[in-house]
Amino acid sequence: MRIILPNELRTIPWRNGHGITREIAGDQDAKGMLWRLSLADVETDGDFSAFPGMARTLMVISGPGMILATADGDIEAKPLTPVQFSGDIAVTGRLTDGPVQDLNLIYRPEDIAARLTIWEGPVRVPTRTGGDGMQICFVLAGVVHIGDLAVPRYSTVFGPRKALKLGKHAQVVEIFMARGKNRT
Repeated sequence: MRIILPNELRTIPWRNGHGITREIAGDQDAKGMLWRLSLADVETDGDFSAFPGMARTLMVISGPGMILATADGDIEAKPLTPVQFSGDIAVTGRLTDGPVQDLNLIYRPEDIAARLTIWEGPVRVPTRTGGDGMQICFVLAGVVHIGDLAVPRYSTVFGPRKALKLGKHAQVVEIFMARGKNRT
């Protein structure tokens, strides 16, 4: 088990130069980026960076939401609702009513299958194991414990060996990724 606290996140500029993101974690192989999980503040409308060959899952975690405008139509990114789109397409983000913060999972779909699930307390988030799978839990709000350890807001837990216990009003985003297609 590994825990990354919010103050440990590395800040990197967006590819298009219009902002910054805080990288939580990622992995590469001989072909390049395999996956990346990050947190971004979006304060103005603007174009998203392109990630050719990658799949993207974005979830607004604070703020009113935004519209992702594409040539194929608009995608409404509402709070706590994951939306998926290709890193190949041109996307312009339009804020609906002020700044947002979003959690982004970018991954190579030919090699990785991924699923995001929102858990709200009080509940226990089970430990998921098996094969090439990896469980990551991002704490959005409230009191979350692993055994006796309290996990602060905006912390990320990799591969918990024990179930996470969410108190009343607590929220966690569970990300489960597995090597290969259709394995989540």
